[in-house]
Amino acid sequence: MEIRPQSQFPHIERFKEVFDIDDKTIFAWDEIIYSNYNLPNHLIIHERTHHEQQRHYGLEYWLENYIKDPEFRLKMELQAYVHQIKFVSDRNEKTKLRMECARNLSSSLYANLISYEQAYKKLL
Repeated sequence: MEIRPQSQFPHIERFKEVFDIDDKTIFAWDEIIYSNYNLPNHLIIHERTHHEQQRHYGLEYWLENYIKDPEFRLKMELQAYVHQIKFVSDRNEKTKLRMECARNLSSSLYANLISYEQAYKKLL
């Protein structure tokens, strides 16, 4: 697995048109993770889930639908967040991570897909 700086993500401008991107945003694309920071293992699991999705759907299909279709994006992110949360074994840490993931899902990072309460319930 290769990690490159976020600035090298080939579709960053397209994502900036739709999503609230900052220097902490992580991208997974074509077996590469784009991040400006070292990632804990649970985040690597999240991004690897996106790589698996891209292999399953095909890169271009996944990209176009992720950007344009909120339901598809929610499905992809829920799957990745569930894998990420399952990776953590400590019960308290798992709860904290679930809350963080629900905040992310309900934020402008994903174009405000769902409410925090809805996200938290779906991540249980």
